[in-house]
Amino acid sequence: MYMTKLSDLPLEVKAAIFGKPLVQNIDQIKTSVSEGFGSSPKAPYNEFSNASTLSDANNHFVSVNNDTLYSQVMMDLSAGPVVLEIPEINNRYYVFQLVDAWTNNFGYLGQRTLGEKGGKFIFAQSDQMNDIPAEYSDYQVIKAPSQVIAVVGRIACTGEDDLVNVHALQKQLVVHGVNENAEITGTPTVDTDDTDALIFWKKLRTYMQAYPVSESFKPIFEDIEKLIGLNDDRNANDYFAALSEEAQQKLIDGEKKQLRLLLIS
Repeated sequence: MYMTKLSDLPLEVKAAIFGKPLVQNIDQIKTSVSEGFGSSPKAPYNEFSNASTLSDANNHFVSVNNDTLYSQVMMDLSAGPVVLEIPEINNRYYVFQLVDAWTNNFGYLGQRTLGEKGGKFIFAQSDQMNDIPAEYSDYQVIKAPSQVIAVVGRIACTGEDDLVNVHALQKQLVVHGVNENAEITGTPTVDTDDTDALIFWKKLRTYMQAYPVSESFKPIFEDIEKLIGLNDDRNANDYFAALSEEAQQKLIDGEKKQLRLLLIS
């Protein structure tokens, strides 16, 4: 198979490739909150979405399996640190995968790291460490790389007869913000619709402003940030509308080529 070198691609294509995980993930988080997906019902930010049935071929989810029940939280730290409590889980596989806005897996809590004892945790961004109340001093602090993260939990289930036991464990899961009465911001919205040929780029710009790229990836994104006017004061619609037709078309073509490359890779 012919392999295209990343260095040979136009900037617009590279930007679409590197920006795809963020755009797709934030859109999926929005869907989880507003509609649910797979076997998981919709749930607000900072509340568990607990699947009550085993998944099957009709569930649209990445690498879905039907020997676990999913328990997921779309965690929003905009109003402050968020608490997570996992109960004691005996003689049963479980894992809670921690995923940042860019789809980086930054940690996991499960049988291999915790054993059967579960644990108490508090998630905070680097600038929120001093906002953790003293009452949570015995909780393990986990640094959240982005303001919004996904906690994707799975608890082993041996079959239909075992569902009741897993449901009992799900009911013991706890998640809440330390400032429960404070209003969270949720994920940013983009004032456009699916008929907009530049919707991907408007989302990428808007989401990158909310969830900055990590320090390790900044060298890669320097030119991309300039391409999409990340630091421009105008909103996404005004910024892209001001571009020449040629520049707009390059962006549109860049996203299309990125999709073709992903399909053949």
